[in-house]
Amino acid sequence: MIGTTAMDAAMTGPEFAGREQLRAHSREFRQEVIEVASGVYVAVGYSASNVALIRGEGGSIIVDTCANPVDARAIVAAFGDRLVRPVRAIIYTHNHPDHSGGASVFAGNDHPEIHGHRLIVEGRPDIVRGMRDGGDAFGMALPGSFSIRPGKPRKTWPSGCRTSAS
Repeated sequence: MIGTTAMDAAMTGPEFAGREQLRAHSREFRQEVIEVASGVYVAVGYSASNVALIRGEGGSIIVDTCANPVDARAIVAAFGDRLVRPVRAIIYTHNHPDHSGGASVFAGNDHPEIHGHRLIVEGRPDIVRGMRDGGDAFGMALPGSFSIRPGKPRKTWPSGCRTSAS
């Protein structure tokens, strides 16, 4: 986990105004596998993104594959026998590296179908997996007029939509 030493120091050091909020946030993202529906599980807190498992009779479907193989192995272990082999499909919700780095671990020798936007396969790694080009989670191919600057709300949105800050 990123910043574990700083987090430990913040949790055990002198009192400060946000200590309880920090503790609540840490509890919310503890490592766990949650069953969200019958046969549908989400691994939370193991990596920079969550991984979903849809369990079927003849195999499993994985939605997003976390940031890297180390995290993926921990998630596979946490899923335990809920993960039914073979993995029949991997679905990428979008192209950020924290959603695709553990694919080789989940795929193993199963040769799953891969589903996602064509840019995940066709795009150059430095563009598709590196920069967001203002599209953030909505993809790389958005025109500049849709660019959103994190932390700075826009007063006027494309098509005349307005925010409450207008």
